[in-house]
Amino acid sequence: MATKKARKDRSDITVGAIEKKHGMPPGTIRNADGRDTRSDKQLGTIRNSAAKKSNGSSSPRSSVARKSAAKSATLKAFRMTYDNTHNPKG
Repeated sequence: MATKKARKDRSDITVGAIEKKHGMPPGTIRNADGRDTRSDKQLGTIRNSAAKKSNGSSSPRSSVARKSAAKSATLKAFRMTYDNTHNPKG
């Protein structure tokens, strides 16, 4: 008989509850930098930060940089449309 796959813990469970549930001593779960994780931190938060780091976006762009890039793309699209409609080739 095949072995069953372990079930995932809920995302809203806290680190303290996970350590208690699985019989681990307090302080077993640690941050990526090696420090002890807060016991009130939720598992979903840890999963999200791990997913961001695995995607290579550990330092996301600031909101100003995102807005600037979006504005530049919008202006570029506008200029292309404007040039095509006001200066027809042919």
